[in-house]
Amino acid sequence: MNELRLALYGLIGLGISAIVLWFTHVPETIESTDISIMIALGIGLLILIVDKKQDKHLHEITETQHNLTVEIREVIEDQMKILKELQDSGRST
Repeated sequence: MNELRLALYGLIGLGISAIVLWFTHVPETIESTDISIMIALGIGLLILIVDKKQDKHLHEITETQHNLTVEIREVIEDQMKILKELQDSGRST
């Protein structure tokens, strides 16, 4: 979350500097460079947010699969116990 906050501060700072440059009529090359940096930082921020959401989604999927695997293992162990009991009872009679 720290990198997200840092990127937001950078984007806000660049936005303020772009507004100041626009009102003071500074040469277009500086303004153009500033706008290009803002666009790149905005795209980077978007990628970061999407990556965080995707990571959370993948974590939920992994956790669900783990829970299902544990349940399947418990069912298999119960079935193995039942089969073993049936085999033992079949041998004793």
